[in-house]
Amino acid sequence: MLLSRSGLPDRSEWDAHVTGRAGRAIAAIRRMEAAGAEVVVLAADVTRADDMRRVRDEVLARFGRVDVVVHAAGLPGGGMAEVKERAAAEEVLAPKVAGTLALRDAFGDLDLEAVVLCSSITAVAGGFGQVDYCAANNFLDAHARGEHGWRAAAVVSVNWGRWLEVGMAAEVAAPAGFVALRRGDRIRAVDHPILTARHEPDGDGLGWVGGHVAPETHWVLDEHRISGVPVLPGTGHVEMARCASDAVLPPSGGVVELRDVVFVEPLSVADGASAEIRVVFAPEAEGAEFQVRSVIGGRERVHARGTAARVDPGPAPYVDVAAIAARCAPAGTDQGGVPLSGLLELGPHWGRNMRGCHIGRNEALGLFEADDLVALDLDRWGLHPALMDSATSFTWVDIQGHYLPLGYGRITVRDRLPRSFWSHMRFRDSDTDEVLAVDVTFIGMDGTVLAEMSDYVLRRIDTDAVVAGVTAHAGAQRAAADGSVPDEPSAPEGSAGRDGRAAAAGGADTASEVGIRPADGADAFRRLLAVPLGPQVVVAATPLAGYLANVGSVTQETVETELDPAAVAERPARPADEGYVAPRGEVEAAVARLWGEVLGGERIGVDDDFFELGGNSLIAVQLIALIRKELGVRLPMRSLFEEPTVAGVTALIEQTRAATAADAPSAPTGQTVIPRLPRRSEQQ
Repeated sequence: MLLSRSGLPDRSEWDAHVTGRAGRAIAAIRRMEAAGAEVVVLAADVTRADDMRRVRDEVLARFGRVDVVVHAAGLPGGGMAEVKERAAAEEVLAPKVAGTLALRDAFGDLDLEAVVLCSSITAVAGGFGQVDYCAANNFLDAHARGEHGWRAAAVVSVNWGRWLEVGMAAEVAAPAGFVALRRGDRIRAVDHPILTARHEPDGDGLGWVGGHVAPETHWVLDEHRISGVPVLPGTGHVEMARCASDAVLPPSGGVVELRDVVFVEPLSVADGASAEIRVVFAPEAEGAEFQVRSVIGGRERVHARGTAARVDPGPAPYVDVAAIAARCAPAGTDQGGVPLSGLLELGPHWGRNMRGCHIGRNEALGLFEADDLVALDLDRWGLHPALMDSATSFTWVDIQGHYLPLGYGRITVRDRLPRSFWSHMRFRDSDTDEVLAVDVTFIGMDGTVLAEMSDYVLRRIDTDAVVAGVTAHAGAQRAAADGSVPDEPSAPEGSAGRDGRAAAAGGADTASEVGIRPADGADAFRRLLAVPLGPQVVVAATPLAGYLANVGSVTQETVETELDPAAVAERPARPADEGYVAPRGEVEAAVARLWGEVLGGERIGVDDDFFELGGNSLIAVQLIALIRKELGVRLPMRSLFEEPTVAGVTALIEQTRAATAADAPSAPTGQTVIPRLPRRSEQQ
């Protein structure tokens, strides 16, 4: 018999609940019943004595007896003790204190085999900002040790350590260092296939938008696979960022525009597993910074980032589609889908949605019409991931090797994708085959612009490294489910190229993550009931002495590692100084200094190669962001691939400044142009 304060929907409605806490609880109950259990779910407040007496009557009437009582209710604490309000602390204390006493009053006179009070290791070790939660769990420990008043054969308080994949930590884990997920957030429903709720904070901030995704419930994962592993397409991240931005940005001001969108790490979810999705925001001068994050097994990872704002783009421009088609040659439609990467295995939503294609000099025009399958839920997406994926990569000419998306410079979304539309791709010239860049416009059948994407960049990948990364993730997720510990994956030979090392490393740490796996926790539970270990037992994945030593000892280096593992990863030693050429001006000196900040080292020469010094695409994005903030110049993401030296980047900066000055309106006679000053955020 399972109790919760809110209970579950009526069984006739269970099929409609596949995500969220209710969906996960329903799935678990169905697994229990499939294994032969009879499960009853009741709505009851454990802190109310009359509710517990009602539960006693129901369970005795149905089953005749009670063998074991497991008290696992609780609320997370958090916040500084000096400013914590009493009411907030009492909410955290109530399930543990009042709930335990109400259970004892209702069931204490029965001859029970055991009473298990689920306490926390926080009661033993403490924890920063956990004064109320620590106190609540200490009550359970003291109750089990004292004259508790139960007639049970054993009363034990279990100080559980951190669990992987399930439990309170997995439910409430907050994005460290970016946005605070605070109790008291107001939750509003979001109508979207992946994102289902907007969390609005009571105080300052923009809140966050969340949901859940799994291969069994979401075609966008199930039908997009690398080496058999479900991987969310980059367009899925873009669509979630668009939807979340539309939900949190103030409604006045125009349409959503995404800028400097970067794909940091693939989001792979093994068959049988699920991921919580969080799009979190931090205010920025012209809108907000966002990060698309996942939580799997209690581990949070960043998969995409960028900025979002509302802009007034003016009236939708008209595009003469017939003129574009006239200067291009008709081509077949058999190259539809995403031909850039033979790694991908695509499902029916990526099927025959292209109806026509014209290819010209450095441009292509495609006609897309959603088939009946895609049309089923087309109205729930803004930028339908499968349609957008196909419409941004339906043809490439003379391309060798494998490429995957790196990001977008700018995406302006004027309207949702309709069932039929045109896609106009314009290919940018590049001096390197490391990256490909294209501008894309989605056009309605009447010629009006629906969405514009500039500087869509794809980068060459090491296929072995990408496969190693996503399969390592999948293996770790499966291991967390069955309780086994997979071998630590190693990068394949030759994978430490410009992005090979970063791609291969993705997911390697998940396999060795410290925590109680569900199968191990169940086994520990059976053991502590079978053997009289005493009234208080600590169950953790690491020795208690080491855990106690680490509490409160977080150093700045540890914080930097948690927030940005790539920025402090081991890098190759700097080449010998015999080829060193010192910076020759203010801009070169500033660029060299910024390189030193993200790569490590003080003697960065103007001819040093960014990637030979250990750079990768993620660090490149960080460097470009620093250049924008400090030097006031917005370089495209492909810059470092095309010009990987300090001298080359400096030349791009000076060219951009010259072009900006040439485009600036000249001052009328007798007037002075007021120069643009950097915003405060740029000065910082």
